[in-house]
Amino acid sequence: MALTIQEAAEHVGLTQSAIRYYDRKGLLPHVKRDKYNNRIFSEDDLIWIKLVKALRENDMPIEMVKEYVTLTAQGRQSLKTRFELMTTYQKQLEEKLDRDQANYITINRWINHFIKVSNDNDLSEFPKNVDKNFPESIKKTLRFDEDK
Repeated sequence: MALTIQEAAEHVGLTQSAIRYYDRKGLLPHVKRDKYNNRIFSEDDLIWIKLVKALRENDMPIEMVKEYVTLTAQGRQSLKTRFELMTTYQKQLEEKLDRDQANYITINRWINHFIKVSNDNDLSEFPKNVDKNFPESIKKTLRFDEDK
C-alpha cells in the first residue's frame, strides 16, 4: 500500500507540514519518493511517524528523537542504548513533573490567597495579609522596602 502525504497525515493525525518537517530532520528513515519526487508512505512509515509523534508529544527534543530513531533502525543490537536513552529522558520528565507540580501548588496558593482577600475586603493590608502557609520564597517576593 502506498499513501500520499495527505493520506498519511489523515491516518496519523498530523499535518502534512509536520510530516515533511520530520522527514527533513531525518526522523523518518525509509520514506520513498515517486517519479515526481513526492513522498510515498508505506504501513511501516506510518508506524515510524506514530513513534516520532508519540516521542514529540512527550516533549522529547528533536535531536534526542533523531538519536532514538537512528538506534531503533539498527534493530536489537541497540536495545541497551535505547533503554539508557529512554531512562535518561524519563528522569528528565520526572524532574520537570516535580517542577510543574510545585508551580501548580504555588498557583493554587495564590488563588486561595486571592479568594481570602476578596472575601475579607481588606486589600489595603496586602502583602501583610499573605497566608502564613505561603512558602518563604513567595513571601520574600511580596516584601516591600519599608524605608522608602
